[in-house]
Amino acid sequence: MFDFIPLEYYTSVYFNFLLLVVTGIFINSRNSSGFNANNSNSVIALLLFVFIVLYIGLRPISGRFFGDMSTYATEFKLFQSGDRVVNMSSGDVLFSTYVNYCSSIMNVHTWFLLDAFIYIGCLYLACKKIFPEYILIAFLMCVTAFSFWGYGVNGIRNGIATSLIILAFSFVLQRKKIVISILLCLLAIGLHKSVTFPVLAGITAYFYKNTRSYLYLWVACIALSLMFGGFWESFFSNLGLTDDERFSAYLMSTEYADSFSSTGFRWDFLLYSMVPIVMGVYVVLIREQKDRLYLLLLNTYIISNAFWILVIRASFSNRFAYLSWFLYPIVLIYPLLKFELWDKQYSKTGMVVVLHFLFTYIMWLIT
Repeated sequence: MFDFIPLEYYTSVYFNFLLLVVTGIFINSRNSSGFNANNSNSVIALLLFVFIVLYIGLRPISGRFFGDMSTYATEFKLFQSGDRVVNMSSGDVLFSTYVNYCSSIMNVHTWFLLDAFIYIGCLYLACKKIFPEYILIAFLMCVTAFSFWGYGVNGIRNGIATSLIILAFSFVLQRKKIVISILLCLLAIGLHKSVTFPVLAGITAYFYKNTRSYLYLWVACIALSLMFGGFWESFFSNLGLTDDERFSAYLMSTEYADSFSSTGFRWDFLLYSMVPIVMGVYVVLIREQKDRLYLLLLNTYIISNAFWILVIRASFSNRFAYLSWFLYPIVLIYPLLKFELWDKQYSKTGMVVVLHFLFTYIMWLIT
């Protein structure tokens, strides 16, 4: 347990540790011709993975500082004591089965460590598979992403589900391993039904690859959201897309209207969401790069983000934003590590890593 670190400083230690790592990467990018694809970078990535798993997984249990962590801990202990059993008719049966089984063979602290291992391990494996020569940069982008910490310590179930989907993307274009991709997506949906949407978006993008069309859709959703205001929250809430009551609550509840800092049309987060899309327009439409996996990731991100724009005024719109934002670091860094786009590209990639983390760091400071 990292209980020797005061809880009020626990998150600060994490972000300031990453600040040092990102600074080191930036200095390296300025002083060399490239991020050397050697064993030292792989070792650093592995050490970073181990540290973050331990730091997140062995944190003290706290609802005050880690949101829903105490709720998860209470549920785990109820299963452990026998006061709760798996409800086979509930929508969360797979996650409940997982918690129930773990409660019979380990304590709650080991379980949180296992959760962190799955959440971060899927990201690490996906980065290693997609970017074998640049795993350190890719993995660092993931763990410095705006939503990474929150879904590691608070929205745990959703974080695990989306990490499984990212891992599934790393297998999807391999004909002999596409079954693995399908099984990972089904497992993710079983853990958290909300990820059904990015899975369906991914299926759509797999068969229809026209990025220009998805870009038009994204722009149209901005116009529709501006014109019709809160209509879309009511529309999707009444549509009955899922029997999960939380879906409607996240769309319509005003009890926690300040949970996303402010409500209304979030131009700031829209601008944040645009960055991978603008990069995608440059790479795909201007530079005409035709990498299949990048097209799949980019188009899936655009579709998922377009849905969030429609419900951007919801009190819990961050929950819907995450259905695209979990792909954000991979979609953003992919062309920088895969294509030759500019002179001194490694130096500019280092700057992208810094700016990517700087947004996360500033948002943490002001909240």
